[in-house]
Amino acid sequence: MPRTLVKSGGTKMEQYNQAQLAYELRIREATLRYWLNSFNEFFSPLFNNNRKYYTVYDLYKLRIIQSMLSTKPKYSYKEIHKF
Repeated sequence: MPRTLVKSGGTKMEQYNQAQLAYELRIREATLRYWLNSFNEFFSPLFNNNRKYYTVYDLYKLRIIQSMLSTKPKYSYKEIHKF
């Protein structure tokens, strides 16, 4: 279950750790770490108590990357970086 952060002004934002992202995407954590390292310019993790958290927008970006890597013909990592 994602962690909910309440920002000033009362807006709520869900935060996910790496294990939760991997579960949502139905991939191994090692694969997720590889994607996060390969496409690090697309993600901006939040740090809290020496832990990394990712927003729901990061989850959406990962789903797009996942679909681009699984389509036929597959996009290469270089082609995904161009988007």
